[in-house]
Amino acid sequence: MESENINAYLAPYGDILLAREAHFPATIADLYDPAKMPENLRAAHERNDETLERIYIGRRFKNDTERLEKLFELYTQMTTGAPAEKKRQNARNLMNDDRSISLTPAPAGYNDWLGEIKA
Repeated sequence: MESENINAYLAPYGDILLAREAHFPATIADLYDPAKMPENLRAAHERNDETLERIYIGRRFKNDTERLEKLFELYTQMTTGAPAEKKRQNARNLMNDDRSISLTPAPAGYNDWLGEIKA
């Protein structure tokens, strides 16, 4: 994909960030309250949604049902792409990898410090 195309796809996301920044110091809860959501933020999300939907299916989804069906289809492809035996072999390879991380005991005083934070 050419950089111009990538920038075109990323622009709506940047618009979301700019719209949020324009309303600083509003919290995310304030910005995304449906009754009080700023119009520029709502419009930025609408442009972002349109861009993503066109990436997925080349047009806007007709409704939420169509959107969910596509997302579940993609999730199913992603989670069942490799046969189970291949997944087991990959797991065995990771367990037998000499480069695996060895866990060391926590530094002295760490557990006391952690207990203070949780209290």
